[in-house]
Amino acid sequence: MKEACIAAKERWALKMAGQARPAARSTDRLPPRQRQVRNFPVLDLGIRTEVPLDIVIR
Repeated sequence: MKEACIAAKERWALKMAGQARPAARSTDRLPPRQRQVRNFPVLDLGIRTEVPLDIVIR
């Protein structure tokens, strides 16, 4: 199975060699049947722990 996958990738690479790169898709698209939500609740209790920055994790 691994050999078949590698062979398919090699065929695809040969097919695409020398061709121009496809245009980038727009970044403002959403997946199908999804919508942008602007009023999502922030679940925060307001408690922030203080972490000393001089601790070195090894």
